[in-house]
Parts: sequence; structure tokens; C-alpha cells
Amino acid sequence: MVSVIRSALTLSLALVLTACSQDTAKPIDLAIHNVTLIDAVNPIRTNRTVLIDQGRIIAIINSDAAHDITAAQQVDGSGQYLIPGLWDFHVHFTFDARFTDSMAGLFLYHGVTNVRDTGGLLEDLLPVVDTLRSAGAKAPSIWYSGPLLDGADVVYDGVNFPGLGIANPTPEAARANIAEIHAAGASFLKIYEMVTPEVFAAIVDEARTRNLPIDGHVPLSMRARDVAPQVQSLEHLRNYEMDCVSDPELWLAARQQALANPANEPGNVLHSRLHALRGGARAIRPRVNMLASTAAAPAAAPGREAIVGFVILYRTPEIALCCRRCRFIDSSFTKMEKEIQRTNLSRTR
Repeated sequence: MVSVIRSALTLSLALVLTACSQDTAKPIDLAIHNVTLIDAVNPIRTNRTVLIDQGRIIAIINSDAAHDITAAQQVDGSGQYLIPGLWDFHVHFTFDARFTDSMAGLFLYHGVTNVRDTGGLLEDLLPVVDTLRSAGAKAPSIWYSGPLLDGADVVYDGVNFPGLGIANPTPEAARANIAEIHAAGASFLKIYEMVTPEVFAAIVDEARTRNLPIDGHVPLSMRARDVAPQVQSLEHLRNYEMDCVSDPELWLAARQQALANPANEPGNVLHSRLHALRGGARAIRPRVNMLASTAAAPAAAPGREAIVGFVILYRTPEIALCCRRCRFIDSSFTKMEKEIQRTNLSRTR
């Protein structure tokens, strides 16, 4: 009896080992050999082999130890570099239909494997999303917000500007629009510049109820310090200057009054006129280059205090400015300012 049991166990073990051996010998999808890896966490790693199966990296090993790798496709990466797929966090696939069909291929060609579409009408955008997702690995993965949630007057109305936004004249209209956007599979919401504070509050409340992140611009009817804590990201460094003048409530009241639009101007015209109500920051913009390299700002316009402590974002001083009085992003700007100072110091050496 004992011998029978031992024989059975031996046979079972042999079958298990055979199965393991067969699993080990099963080829993976792709092996990239002798490549140099660069990512945001590790130092540069040379002479590496990256093993990929079913769309996932399953191992990274030294190429000197990768002689017995069995893969359906083998790529020699000698003299080449491998980086993680890039993200483009601000895309409008439907802004100009002439480019829509070619955008996916261009993204992949430049290493962008994930994109965030931050504004497009559902009837235009959803077919694009379906096309990208059905293409699988031949197109970037896409997350989308659906239309820009604008105010009673829409800037990107499809008449004067490309159709990207929809009207939200009341909190109730905003909630109904969000329900439709959510049902269409949107990953987040995008607030645009013409909404009122009441509509903004309704959007934030509805988004939290539905667990939807919020992206957006600072509405022209509000101050950036009141908007930033309610959203997950702000696009463009625009409409922040209201927090950089000594009399923000005066300028804010003027903007809110203009938003009533008694002349019934088109949304894009009203939007441009509201942007003209920028206070002192607009007046000193031509002197940006000088401010970038000095510690003190020029004399402020009458009735406004000088704006000091500018912080430069991105690559050039012309792109974006803000000041230390913008307390809602003080810590982020302080870190950026230190980095800019470090960079400028290294350039002068």
C-alpha cells in the first residue's frame, strides 16, 4: 500500500514538474535586448533586457544573463534608449477636423502613449474615442472630459470659435449636463471661464457626488484662490492676476457685472472684453523680460501696489507669470522659484 502511494506521489510530482517546465518554455511576446533605460525614478541603466508579455513589462534583467529568453519577437536595442510612454495632458482631438485623423499616429511616433482630451462635444468626440480604443496598441490610450462646461454664453460655440463647449446658465442645467457627460464615460470634468460662482459651486458638488475629478480654467467671475482648492488641476496660467493686485474685489465686481452681458454679445467677444479687465498685471506685461532678472518690480500703476516676486513657468518668461501674493499656490511657486534660481545660477558659471 505504501509503495502504491509513493508511486502515485512520484507520478504527480513528475507531472507537476513537467507542467512547470512547459510553462517556463512558453515564449513571451517581446524581448528588447541590450538597451539603455531612462526613467524618472532610477539612474540610467545600460545593457538591459526588457521582457514584455500581454502588454505588460514582466521583468528587466541584465542582458548578459538573458541568453535563454524565448520570445515571439526579439529586438536588438544596442545603441538605443528606452523610456516610459509619455503623456500629453492637454489635447483637443476635435478642435480642427483637418488634424483629427492623423493625431493618434503622431502621438505614438513621438512616444506619447496616453492622452487627456480636455474639451470636445460628445457627438464629435465619442467616435474618435471609439476609433482609438478599437485600434488597441496602434493608438494612445485616451481619457476625456467631454465638452467645456461654460456659462450662459459659450466661447467655443461652434459658430465664432470651434465647437468645444456647452452652456450652463443655471446650477440645474449644469447638473443635467454632468449627468449626460458622466453617462457617456467621461473620466473627469472641464470647467471653462464664463461660469458664474453659483454654477461653479454646483459643478463641484455634482462632481464630488459622482467621484469625478475636475480640471479647468479659473472662471472670470472668481478669484483663483477660491477656485484652486476645489479642483484637481488648472489649465494655463490665466486669470490669476486678480490675486496679484491690491484691489481685487473692484476688478472682480467689474467682471461679474460684465458677465450679465446686457448687450447680448457673442461669447467669444464677451470673453475677450472680460480679459481686458485684468488690472495692474496687464499693464506691466511688456516689462516681463526685465522682471525675470531683477528682484524688484517697476512702480505700479496709480491705485495699485507693485507686484514683486515673479515666478517664471515653463521655458520662457513670456509664457506665464504669477506673484507671491497668490497664496493658494505659494508652496508650488516657491519650489519653482528655487529651481529657476538654481538654473539661472548654473547658466552664469
